[in-house]
Amino acid sequence: MTSPEQTPETPPRTGDGSARTPFAWWDWDLGSDRITVQGHAQKLPSFPPCDLPSTGAAWCEHIHPDDAPRFAASIDACITGEAAEGCCEHRIRQCDGSWRWVLCVSRVTARDPAGRAASVGGVTVDVAASMLRDEILLRDAQMLSRVKQSIVCTDLKGIVTYWSEGAEELYGWTASEMVGRPFYDRMPTEAMREHARFRMATAASRGEFQHEREDYRKDGTRIYVESRVFAQRDVAGRVVGVIGTARDITARRRAEQERLELERQLLQAQKMETIGTLAGGVAHEFNNLLASIIGNVELAMLTHPDDTRFRGCHDAVLASSWRARDLVRRILTFSRSNDPERRLSQLHPLVTDGIRLVRSILPATMEVACDPAEPPAGMPSLWADANQIHQVIMNLAANAGYALRERAGLILFRIRQIAFTEPHACASVTLPPGSYLVLDVIDDGCGIEAQHLPRIFDPFFTTKPVGEGSGLGLSVVHNIVCGHGGGIDVRSTPGSGTVFTLYFPAVVAGADGASAAQKPARGALPRGHGEHIAVIDDEESVGAFVEGSLRALGYSTRRYRSADEFYTELASSQDPLDLVLTDQNMPRLSGLGLARRLREAGMRTPIAIASGHSPDLTEAALLPLGRVALIEKPFALEKLADTVAELLARRRDAPGARVAVPE
Repeated sequence: MTSPEQTPETPPRTGDGSARTPFAWWDWDLGSDRITVQGHAQKLPSFPPCDLPSTGAAWCEHIHPDDAPRFAASIDACITGEAAEGCCEHRIRQCDGSWRWVLCVSRVTARDPAGRAASVGGVTVDVAASMLRDEILLRDAQMLSRVKQSIVCTDLKGIVTYWSEGAEELYGWTASEMVGRPFYDRMPTEAMREHARFRMATAASRGEFQHEREDYRKDGTRIYVESRVFAQRDVAGRVVGVIGTARDITARRRAEQERLELERQLLQAQKMETIGTLAGGVAHEFNNLLASIIGNVELAMLTHPDDTRFRGCHDAVLASSWRARDLVRRILTFSRSNDPERRLSQLHPLVTDGIRLVRSILPATMEVACDPAEPPAGMPSLWADANQIHQVIMNLAANAGYALRERAGLILFRIRQIAFTEPHACASVTLPPGSYLVLDVIDDGCGIEAQHLPRIFDPFFTTKPVGEGSGLGLSVVHNIVCGHGGGIDVRSTPGSGTVFTLYFPAVVAGADGASAAQKPARGALPRGHGEHIAVIDDEESVGAFVEGSLRALGYSTRRYRSADEFYTELASSQDPLDLVLTDQNMPRLSGLGLARRLREAGMRTPIAIASGHSPDLTEAALLPLGRVALIEKPFALEKLADTVAELLARRRDAPGARVAVPE
């Protein structure tokens, strides 16, 4: 049993050290309710100067109302013996009215003979600074948990020690799944894990590492992040780990990729426009050469029909020339950048023309075939833009070629017909019941994984490595086919190949201008009866063969080397003129320009304009001129004879009517 005068052991004092001590010793006499503070003129050390209350009741009045019940409970627990020691953090009012946090630790220091508490002693410690630190830590923790950026802390071995809510949102892994595990364990490839180790090591040794990288979420979604990794140090300045921040830049990277792709498309469009321009110029020259070759061979066969010694040679020259003409036409068709122009067409020729184009871009080890090889009888037509259908064939063939890149294989284009009695669901569209032309594009390549099939028509989606694909090829195919009123199905088995099935609405014979009439058998060429025809062509060889052919067919001709030469002589000539046959592309004045000038002067003479490639010779440009026909170079003698005969047959009653031509 201790006496009421006994107090807890007090620390030694030297000089005025108690004024700097962050705690005060006190003793509370329960009988008198007096409180005695040990040291420094009854001023609580580390507090602003203030006279402290001298009684327990007065002291309680300085405790924050919210904290008073807890303080009283801790003291009562000591007095009643429920606890050997009372401990309570509470706020105490300072002289300026503000509140300051203190820690009060108390215990019974003396008891009366009956064992009741006679006095309580204790120590009050200023904990405002530590409470402020705790509040700051709590605030920072709450702030970090709300930051949308990913924040991850690891030790020097890469073990995660902190995983923020932002990291959970970015990567899809929860803190409970990642804390205690190596940060790089979640990465799918060893290369990515090795780079993560490199980033951590660099940040630890150099202080910081910044970069952008490709990453993956828990569900396998590919993302792009901008990351900063820096060293984490302890109070002694030693590096104890790294802190990494990351933010999602996937949308920005995709926007950049789309911008680059649009720039690439613009550049490609400019290239195609340039190719089209060059192709037009080359076609003009090449068609003139072909026209001269074809015309002179046919003229020789016409003028010497009984000479069969060189008939085989002539036929071979003509066959090669027609193949060269078809090649020029395909190049021109593919290089044109005009708006879609749909015409009633047969699918088989469109496909075979496209196959001829794709053979040049595929290795010789890959076989490309069309089934059936010849146009099937009775097959309906379709409204189609030839250039777009060729684009579809090129894209699908390139896709199949990539699937077969490591070995030889077959790419088969199969044409058939089908009729749906009920709506048919395709990729993103549902086709109404009806008759359709079907084009199956079949390859026996590597196939497409099942998880990729739902996305293969999405723009910019590709499974090819970076730099090997834009992700637009199949998207373009899908848009073109759907734009034609059709749809696409796709079936694929990894390791066995892929089948793309394209549906195009069929046009039955007789509908919308379709006709199943067969071309009549060719009889003798129509001949003239001395009608006078002006032949205008700046190409000597072409003009000579046209003039010779017309004369062989019974026409009277006069040849001119330019439109200006013809127009100048026309003003003074009194010779009858039944027809004008002019080239389109000539210096100073084109064939279309000459036709317009003649019509403005009042001449109604029929005009035939020959051209291998001219965007100006549209139906809208020719129709107002009346009795003007277009003959495409290089043309056969048969085409020349038919065009001239048809124009002359439609002459007015006064075909040779003359008008004054202004000088």
